[in-house]
Amino acid sequence: MFTVNLTEAGKKFKQHWIFRKCSASFSSGDVIGITGKNGSGKSTLLQVISGYVSPNEGKIEWNEHDKKIEADSVYRYLSIASPYLMLIEDFTLEEMIRYYFRFKNLKPSFNISSIINESGLETHRNKLLSEFSSGMKQRTKLLLAIASDTPLLLLDEPCTNLDKQNIAWYQQFLKTHSEGRLIFICSNHIDDELFLCNKWLSVEDFKF
Repeated sequence: MFTVNLTEAGKKFKQHWIFRKCSASFSSGDVIGITGKNGSGKSTLLQVISGYVSPNEGKIEWNEHDKKIEADSVYRYLSIASPYLMLIEDFTLEEMIRYYFRFKNLKPSFNISSIINESGLETHRNKLLSEFSSGMKQRTKLLLAIASDTPLLLLDEPCTNLDKQNIAWYQQFLKTHSEGRLIFICSNHIDDELFLCNKWLSVEDFKF
């Protein structure tokens, strides 16, 4: 069981509060849709949950099987896909996958060959990522994050640059590999991106 607990958490940039007094608790099996209008702070809240950004007030705690995880170790327990995270474009698809999974464990049902096949990009396995379309790059990011054997999965605007076919792939891939995980998804697109959510967290509720 993996848990994330926010207690009166707040984040500001300079003198502007992005959100304040955010208190909520989530655990494995929860799929949380983080919503809010554009620029409201959805991605900032996700960064706080990831441990990459510290709150200015309040606190956030991570636990696995009731064992506290320190903020500088949370990265070991999570995988993330976001438009602001870059791929190594000098790598081919296969090189990127092999490199990434030197640092993250693959889910037990996968090996390198099967994950390339699962990506639907197998004909491009030896193609440089710099030659990929924006949609192919986003599909690669989602593949790496969702196929990681991590209890915490963070997805920021996951369908960015995806067409209908790729959105359908994302939905099926996430559904297949979501069981037992704690998942946060930043978006306002309920049908495409938040279809699996069973809980909600609106940044608009924490504006003071």
